[in-house]
Amino acid sequence: MSNYYTQSSQVIELIPSQSIFALSAYKYLTDQSLDFLNEGTAPTEQYSLAAYELAQKVALSEDGGYDKDNFSIPFNLTPGFGGLQIQHDESIDIDKAALFVQLLFKHFDLDKYLYFDVSYSTSSDEVDGFGGGAVFITKDSITSMSTESWIGEQIRQFDESKTTEQSL
Repeated sequence: MSNYYTQSSQVIELIPSQSIFALSAYKYLTDQSLDFLNEGTAPTEQYSLAAYELAQKVALSEDGGYDKDNFSIPFNLTPGFGGLQIQHDESIDIDKAALFVQLLFKHFDLDKYLYFDVSYSTSSDEVDGFGGGAVFITKDSITSMSTESWIGEQIRQFDESKTTEQSL
């Protein structure tokens, strides 16, 4: 059986107070005792509440619905040079990582961007086990493109040019 990996790493450039807030939100995401569907678990302090609400938005964006007992945070957030490093040792959930970054940018009204270069790989030599992509994040949008979609477009253009040549 093959193991599949999604790899990416980037530094979110934040000032220290923003980094503290981001790490607080991350702490909430990793707290197994919290149930983001139960409003009774929300903290009461205003600063902590904002971090909790950011974490809650990420958690509740779960495909197929949020399940407290099966939820795990799909990325690591650690202090890094110039901000916070966001990555994962095995498979980063790039959608959740991008949403977390976008919500930070919105919270602080930051007019900046972050991008992820993403690689997909496998522990075997399966043909469909490799690829990549890119994700571009601002406070207003998250856009992405995979190598598979780019290759598909190149194939479409190639086939189209062959059809045009044959009709001449």
